[in-house]
Amino acid sequence: FDTDIWYSDWFKLNQVDWDAVSGWLICTQIHATEDVGDAGASPIVAFEFTRSGMFLMTRTWPGASGPDENPDSTTRFTLPSFKEDTWYRRVLRFKVNNAGAAEIQFWLDGVEVLSLTGISIGYPDAVAPYPKFGIYSGNAMPDDSIATVVEFSNVEIGTSSLLARVDTPLDLI
Repeated sequence: FDTDIWYSDWFKLNQVDWDAVSGWLICTQIHATEDVGDAGASPIVAFEFTRSGMFLMTRTWPGASGPDENPDSTTRFTLPSFKEDTWYRRVLRFKVNNAGAAEIQFWLDGVEVLSLTGISIGYPDAVAPYPKFGIYSGNAMPDDSIATVVEFSNVEIGTSSLLARVDTPLDLI
């Protein structure tokens, strides 16, 4: 907590059957580690996708314990021009703090598109959050739906700075 967490990748979301997935997907998330007595909660940082674009979302729960219900999300960045079947290069830096001292920066394809300080991100947990990768949606995929595939390349995550990836990304493999 109160430590920079860095994430970098190349990312592509292939064709999506939006009706089959109830209109939204989460691909790439940082999830809180639940303490005893916590209600299950949505991720504290997530990339959500809808027909309307890509959204960088955060969640928080104030106080010394909890959450005891699933908190609402806050949209921190929106890319309405997000295109399926297109590679994007993402670099994300954030600090978890649920008492107004969190930070978040996001670079997309080498351009800083978000920089916030003095915000709240996360829950009052004893154990640090962890990453989850894949496709998460509101519905199970029907048998006759179009396959939805997410591709990742050069995923890096940790507490060492990945700022160099903004200007000097690893080659797409």
